[in-house]
Amino acid sequence: MAALGSAAVAAERQRLREYWRQLAEDAYKLGERAMEQSQWHEAAFWLARATRLSPRQDTIRLLSALLKLRRGDPTARADFESLARQYETTEILSGLATLQVLGGDLTHATVTVQRLLSRIRHDVWPIAHELLMTVSRAAGLPGWCRLSADGHVHAYEVGTGDVNPASLSFTLDGITLETAPSAQELVAGRFLDVCSGNRPLLGSPFDLVAMYRVQGWIDWNEDGDVQGWAWHPGCPDADPLLSVISADGHLYGPFKAHEPAEKVGLDTPFARPRRIHVPAGEWDGTGLISVRDVRGNDLLGSPLDPRLSPLLKLKRQDATGGEGFARAIRSVRALARALPVSEPAIPCPADILPAMKPLVPLRCLPVAESLSTASPVETGQPVSIVMPVYGGGDVVRACLESVLATVPESTEIIIVDDAGYDPVLLVHLQALAGQGRINLLHQARNRGFPSSVNLGMRAAGAGRDVVLLNSDTLVPEGWLERLQKAACAATNIGTATPFSNDASILSYPQEDGRWPLPDRAETEQFARFARQANKNRVVDIPVAVGFCMYIRRDCLDEVGVFRDDVFAQGYGEENDFCLRARALGWRHVVATGAFVAHVGGGSFGEGRSRLAARNESILSALHPGYHGMVAAWRARNPLHASRRAMDGLRFRAALPDRPSILMITHDRGGGVQRQIETRMALFHQAGRNVVILRPVMMEETASYEGWTVLDTGFADQYPHLRHRMPRDRVALLRLLRQIKVERVELHHLLGHNHAVAGLAAALGVPQDIHVHDYAAFCPRIALMSPARRYCGEPEIDQCERCIAEGGSHLEEPISVAALRHRSQRDLMEAAQVVTPSQDVARRMQRHFPALRPIIVPWEEGADVVSMPPGMESDMAAWGPLADHICVICVIGAIGAEKGFDCLLEAARDAAARSLPLRFVLVGHSVDDPALLETGYVRITGRYSDDDLPALIVAQKAKMAWIPSIWPETWCFTLSEAWRAGLPVVAFDLGTVAERIKKAQVHQSHAGFVMPLGMPVEIINDTFLSRNMDRTGFAPSANRVNRIQFC
Repeated sequence: MAALGSAAVAAERQRLREYWRQLAEDAYKLGERAMEQSQWHEAAFWLARATRLSPRQDTIRLLSALLKLRRGDPTARADFESLARQYETTEILSGLATLQVLGGDLTHATVTVQRLLSRIRHDVWPIAHELLMTVSRAAGLPGWCRLSADGHVHAYEVGTGDVNPASLSFTLDGITLETAPSAQELVAGRFLDVCSGNRPLLGSPFDLVAMYRVQGWIDWNEDGDVQGWAWHPGCPDADPLLSVISADGHLYGPFKAHEPAEKVGLDTPFARPRRIHVPAGEWDGTGLISVRDVRGNDLLGSPLDPRLSPLLKLKRQDATGGEGFARAIRSVRALARALPVSEPAIPCPADILPAMKPLVPLRCLPVAESLSTASPVETGQPVSIVMPVYGGGDVVRACLESVLATVPESTEIIIVDDAGYDPVLLVHLQALAGQGRINLLHQARNRGFPSSVNLGMRAAGAGRDVVLLNSDTLVPEGWLERLQKAACAATNIGTATPFSNDASILSYPQEDGRWPLPDRAETEQFARFARQANKNRVVDIPVAVGFCMYIRRDCLDEVGVFRDDVFAQGYGEENDFCLRARALGWRHVVATGAFVAHVGGGSFGEGRSRLAARNESILSALHPGYHGMVAAWRARNPLHASRRAMDGLRFRAALPDRPSILMITHDRGGGVQRQIETRMALFHQAGRNVVILRPVMMEETASYEGWTVLDTGFADQYPHLRHRMPRDRVALLRLLRQIKVERVELHHLLGHNHAVAGLAAALGVPQDIHVHDYAAFCPRIALMSPARRYCGEPEIDQCERCIAEGGSHLEEPISVAALRHRSQRDLMEAAQVVTPSQDVARRMQRHFPALRPIIVPWEEGADVVSMPPGMESDMAAWGPLADHICVICVIGAIGAEKGFDCLLEAARDAAARSLPLRFVLVGHSVDDPALLETGYVRITGRYSDDDLPALIVAQKAKMAWIPSIWPETWCFTLSEAWRAGLPVVAFDLGTVAERIKKAQVHQSHAGFVMPLGMPVEIINDTFLSRNMDRTGFAPSANRVNRIQFC
């Protein structure tokens, strides 16, 4: 079957994302409505389903936790603790504090209540007085206090009650006040201490920065209006007070944003953003436009350049650039003169906006395919490291520790405090500055990354190279020297950047940056592998990556500093710098022998994706062809060899010096992967390494094209150990010999070039073939006709017509006859062919008569699992039902082969006849809405293997039903149903029927089989009439899954 194009695959993925998102939203709304109506069990079911459908949606997690709290479920504490590590809201902290007090954990309750009262403004007490009294007494404090939304202090003393504010004493940022602070003083301050009788109250000191912080986003719309949203995380009910200020001093406002903003999509649960919309004609003035909060800080995306709106329109109309785009280098030099690094390093006053610089659109040319290991430029020149800091606490301290421990004494470390919010971190930085270990600069107000970097670069000593380093990095030994060698590898190299776990186009091991932050030891390991694999090799890249960017002084002097006028808080400014440098003849390289760890992704809070998208558009407008240049460079993949060399070293280092088993499989997961993982564990116990060979789909073409990846499991640890078969057969064989492969297990060829089936012969080792389905003789794999029915395995001419009509599910164009001829050869050459049942063996022999497979069940028997206490009512889909209603449990991911049509018809029949019958799908289906619409099916959503046994037991089902209409080769869900103590009903087809019949010999209540094709009316009547006493069913607990060699 021809592969779908990449655009079609992308569209299908987007459709599926929207499908699952809508299912989760529907379940959440039903849960929310049930809570409002005090239908606690209904709420619990729908919220549990919503959580399984969207496990990373924290609003769902919070509502579920609040429901547990309302029902007295002690497991709610773990949920609140997890949420409190990410967010600071009244709902989360009050819930956690309540559970801590009720649990007797007053030490942690005191910390939580202090956080609740000191960082969030409240118009009412957020938790009960009795709990506050308990915590205050435990902390030895006379009472507690809060700050209201309008800035009034409220206090309560134990034994006295409400306290008159006149009797309180106040200290604002170390200065004693004669009276309660005014609203203006609160907005401008940092900390307010509140005492009663010279004794501090619980909740004091108030963190005024947190309480008055505004989170928001601002941009132009297509009409040139200012639009966006804003809210107070420290007081969600308060309307943000905002102002629009132009560079020449014209002011619009202050004004309050009060209308709710829709479809903002913030991560913070129960966030309440307000809409911002200021029409273009509402203010006068020229220059940049700043949209500021009540403390004078720019919203994310501000300042705005009024020239950008028409430029972005032009870019949309003429994506190729057109004749209006400048090409002359003199324009770049003019821009460099407007951004001189020689300008004095003086922080810009708080009320001054940056000057607008020329907008000079520059065409992007392709990146040269040049490599260099020579060093024509002398190394050893002094370096200044510039690190902007805003917050980050422990992350910043760890970064600084690693830098101070690894750089030469001559290195200057310049820290730019961007008016940060973390006072503890500021004290730490001031201490380091006092010791002479760093040079600490301060911005007058928060201005963002470009402005802070510029301040630091201008402060760097004359003649020094500059390294821009994010404050959320970890650096290993020798990192700076390796970057300097790379930057000095040729006279025309302007910047050098290392690999990192999260570095855009320079990410490693995963190219998309999905790799957790390594600790110091792991960072040293990655750096060692990079150094050993790649030495001093440099590779040209389109632009540097700003997390760790070495800039040669002569390049910086010629190009100038970053633009601080159009990129707001950051994203894209280093790309713009690099593209200006390229226009002047400078190259940018990656130091492939260097690695620096990076936290990544958290610089600008919840609006970061919008800022990145907006700045990408600006970058494209200023540099036409930029995205095409990067795409062409990515398609060439010049870093593959470097990444693959590192993967090879890590891969070999991860394997003990002992023989290995190679397992060849597909990339579809499911029961095949589960069986392989079981066999992996057995081989490891037997003293063997196990390596997996899987196919790789190429994103650019949405097809496999013979690519494979070698790994030690299914976690994608070595994504660059790729070989394209048969082209790279020799290289793959060389690697397999190095790891001492002594046997090959061929589990599945789907997605592979058939050449992988010959690896064992080339290695001179035996190969076992494990049969998981019927892809050896059926291109549709599961013996399903285009009419979504079991085909009955007809003669070959009818099979050819079936493929012509319904298409093949194999990833190659091959006829049925050719497939069977090829499979015959593979099967006959195998050391052994393993099938999990007699049924599978007979079907294989019907098409390959000379075959003599051995039968090794994937597992035998099941464990009877008892329900964990207290979970039964919460996890049951239907809740309390009348005794005469029969519940049928269906398990797994139910598509056409698994019997979706049959389940849907059965549910519709039950509804049409009002039968005392209900279905529970523990899992999901190809069309959940259709099943739910019947009113007779409840669907839990996706589950983890750990949750499954208890989830099945909780349904109190009379029996489990496996409605599969293809002859399954094993069926792990049958095992799970038995493990949960349920009798099982299935059609008389395949291994499922064989296993049930075998179990019936010893356990009469193991289940029963029905004829395939039985009308759904009779199926439902059978469910209601059969008396299956599940208490009499206890299958053998023995499990068998053995290694067997011929």
